[in-house]
Amino acid sequence: MPVPSALSVTGCNDVSIARLCHPQRTTVHLPDREIGEAAGRILIERIKGAPHDEMTRLPYRLMLRETLGPPGGSA
Repeated sequence: MPVPSALSVTGCNDVSIARLCHPQRTTVHLPDREIGEAAGRILIERIKGAPHDEMTRLPYRLMLRETLGPPGGSA
């Protein structure tokens, strides 16, 4: 199938290979360091017995590249 005219492809975590593929893959960039730091803080709180009921929101970015086409393949 031709990408992106018939099919859009989106990856996750913006691995470096996404920029090297042809066509370059659209992907979501996740903040790895911030995810690790938040997970560590939550783990330490839980070990100490504190409840963690709130949702942790972290920033992300959609990296628009060459594998995202118009809806319905109308390119």
